Amino acid sequence: MTGEIVSPWCVKLLRSAGEWSREDLSEATGAPVDALAEYEEGRRPLPRESLEEMIATLHLTEEDALSLGASIPRARPWRQLGSGLSDEERSVIGRLTAQVGREVENELLARAVFGRPGADLLPAGVPPGISGIVRSVWGRYFLEMLIREGEEWEEVWHPRPEDRIEGAELWGRLERFPIRERNLLVDATQEFAHWALCERICMQSADLAREDARQASGLADLAVRIASRVPGEDSWRSRLKGFALAHLGHARAALGDLAAAAEVFREARQLWAEGASGDPGLLDGSCLPSCEACPQDPAAGEGNSGALENAR
Repeated sequence: MTGEIVSPWCVKLLRSAGEWSREDLSEATGAPVDALAEYEEGRRPLPRESLEEMIATLHLTEEDALSLGASIPRARPWRQLGSGLSDEERSVIGRLTAQVGREVENELLARAVFGRPGADLLPAGVPPGISGIVRSVWGRYFLEMLIREGEEWEEVWHPRPEDRIEGAELWGRLERFPIRERNLLVDATQEFAHWALCERICMQSADLAREDARQASGLADLAVRIASRVPGEDSWRSRLKGFALAHLGHARAALGDLAAAAEVFREARQLWAEGASGDPGLLDGSCLPSCEACPQDPAAGEGNSGALENAR
């Protein structure tokens, strides 16, 4: 379509899929390095035609398209995880989601296969529009996948403080279910893969650590599960998972399982540090400095509650 603008994420995802620097992509496609930087950083709109030209010059074979398509970083990585659900679990998920007023779409239960596409998924003939320059069936297949994933990234990034309102609402809907059913809902339903829900559950875990350490541990486990599935960059997921693991460590210490707490804290500190670049300043890391003391003093787990008060 003439004049269609696509997400600037497409260039970044293309480079990531091929493990190319801007210089590499420029050499392969003929696009100037400065233009690639401007597209990627959003300083210049990215016309679909320009992206088509880049893909066309790559002359993708079937093997190339499938390999690159499988390597595109996913904005919502959890969508690859649903295919192992049993019929019983799918039935439970359907019942639970009906109770919370939402339907679970098929794509949330099983991510579309990123291998060889079925014949009905392949575009037929030369695409309509300004150029039709990506004439290879496999080139067009990759192009459409890249554009779709770019739109996904555009939708989910960046996390914002006002997301906490939605996080509180999501917890209000999830809280009423037993832990096993919460886990099923989190695994199958896109909307619960939310960073602010993870933070909210961590706060609940911290509040309960003194009076009910076992429940606090279950909540922290759920927060870790959510952290692994939030959309966005790997660094953001690492930061959030480190945050959630710190709360799990406090809960394990409160249970008296000091060895497990020490191990969890080590992983929490590592992930927290690795994800520093992905955090726009939303998460309160005050739960982490006391990690060294927690394995020696189970009661230290309760001290984390007050540290998170300003995140409410």
